[in-house]
Amino acid sequence: MLNTDRQQAVGIEFLQLAARIMRLDPNTQRALNAIKNTRHGETTLVIYLALIAGPDNFRIHQHQQLIACVGDIDHDDLLMHIDLRCCQPDTGRGVHSVCHIGDKFRQSLVDRGFFRPSYAHVAYRLVELCGLFALAACTIPFSPLAATLLFGLFGGRCGWVQHEGGHNSLTGHMRCDKWLQAFFIGFGLHSSGGMWNQMHNKHHATPQKVNHDIDLDTTPLVAFFDTAVEKNRRKAYSKWWLRWQAYTFLPITSGVLVPLFWVLYLHPRQVIRERNVAQAVWMALGHLVRPYLFVALGGVAWYQAVLYHMLSTWWGDMYLFGHFALSHTTTPIVESDQDPSWVRYAIEHSVDITPQNPLVCWTMGYLNCQVIHHLFPSMPQFRGPAVSLELIQWCEKWRLSYQIVGYWEAWSAMFANLSHVGRVYSGDRPRTALVASKEE
Repeated sequence: MLNTDRQQAVGIEFLQLAARIMRLDPNTQRALNAIKNTRHGETTLVIYLALIAGPDNFRIHQHQQLIACVGDIDHDDLLMHIDLRCCQPDTGRGVHSVCHIGDKFRQSLVDRGFFRPSYAHVAYRLVELCGLFALAACTIPFSPLAATLLFGLFGGRCGWVQHEGGHNSLTGHMRCDKWLQAFFIGFGLHSSGGMWNQMHNKHHATPQKVNHDIDLDTTPLVAFFDTAVEKNRRKAYSKWWLRWQAYTFLPITSGVLVPLFWVLYLHPRQVIRERNVAQAVWMALGHLVRPYLFVALGGVAWYQAVLYHMLSTWWGDMYLFGHFALSHTTTPIVESDQDPSWVRYAIEHSVDITPQNPLVCWTMGYLNCQVIHHLFPSMPQFRGPAVSLELIQWCEKWRLSYQIVGYWEAWSAMFANLSHVGRVYSGDRPRTALVASKEE
């Protein structure tokens, strides 16, 4: 059944229709809209769920007197007035829902080959990483600082590839994708694929949902919304630290504190628990190979080589975590007692960042198409820009708000949000939290 909204569901013509229906049958007093189901070829009466006292909904085609009321209604006009704020599909009753419509869109992409991997694209991504690493190594004798930047870029771009491997959207073969993920997250980011998947899957299940999305549970290091301290697990915080979090988020929180916690404790603990020897080897090589190259090719002492290595990881972590934060942290949160549909989770709690800009797509590893990625996480991410063009039209048809922002606009919005939340906790500004509507 479709959960409709009293204010949005009825236009003038539907008010007239509802009046005619109510005069014909007293059991339809709670009717707010009627829709045409193209799949089953019948019209279904939609009841406002909050007002239902019993199972008094029925199919109009079973009620001869009502057929004349809806027989002359234009199908497209009906669809334009459907409120798609439902949480679950109800195809058994022949009722449209946002989940059902989203499934049909997804199936259309599957049928047209959007979910098929491109081995040429995978080869390009792997060759690019090998080339970056080789270029960084060759640069060491001439400019160790330039080499650290290149090694940092290599590590950050390993993050994009391992992320896609974790979603099994690289080669389409799960074992191969997971192996590629383990190698690149281990060697490139000194982390565990298993630990990443555990945390990231929670994020995908309920993006921006309080007490569910692990990417929101970040206090006291950073607060992305202005009730974060009260609603997250950790209640202690520093007013001074949060006041300046817009300035500390990239260089300190993302570049130092979170990576150190991951690399020295969280991810090694996961590897030990899993007894994952291969992952441990990749992580160890990630820590050893680059310092060794600085010693062997740059002629520096080991302590200098370690400092160069740490500088490269610092830059790479800022590059990666900073871009990951662009697509969600400025969107409304979902309260812990709310449960939007998976379509609304993706569209209304993420933004896409100039999907048609090739340079932005390269910089962000195609995760600038974040809405599309959350809608279709197992689809190869390089197909996001093409799907974005279709998603614009699809969202216009179904009255959904698909947000596309510019690259620098996204950075500005993220820092502005961090600054606002920090000022709230320092007492300089009132709260204006972005919270999803309860009606979702």
